[in-house]
Amino acid sequence: MSFFLSMIIPAHNEERRLPPTLTAVNAYLNRQAYISEIIVVENGSQDLTAVVAEAFAADHPRVRLIRESARGKGLAVRRGMLEARGAYRFICDADLSMPIEEVAKFLPPQLSGYDVAIGSREAPGAATTSRSTATSRAACSATWSKSSPCRALRTPSAASNVSGAKSPKTCSAFKGSTA
Repeated sequence: MSFFLSMIIPAHNEERRLPPTLTAVNAYLNRQAYISEIIVVENGSQDLTAVVAEAFAADHPRVRLIRESARGKGLAVRRGMLEARGAYRFICDADLSMPIEEVAKFLPPQLSGYDVAIGSREAPGAATTSRSTATSRAACSATWSKSSPCRALRTPSAASNVSGAKSPKTCSAFKGSTA
């Protein structure tokens, strides 16, 4: 089976956020014409994150859980990226701070010719919208390519909500190896 998209969700102590996020992501992917997978990478949670992900995966074949005993979002992202089977790999937070419908802006044909695309609320040209009482900005910027000189793109893109006092949120999409 040839996967077009792998959605990677790093999850540490996310038992409450995962059910609505997995439901929304799975519903979105059900409406797409391509083959996809959802990978939840649980890394050292103290709550029932793994149990919640496993229960969801039992009823949804595109979802799989990877357990990573060591903590750290970077480690979870790396593990998910290495285990992903999609030609494109998209990382999103378990709080789904960027609406899932915006993922199309990171994939062909809307975004082509880049190996890495990173969305940030803080990038110049980011759109501002309101979701509940919070507002934020996000823009897509593609950067680095292993096979060619650095190519960059900045274009207004997805909007998401502000979540607490965290550093600026980013969402990333990577063109994976299909070999």
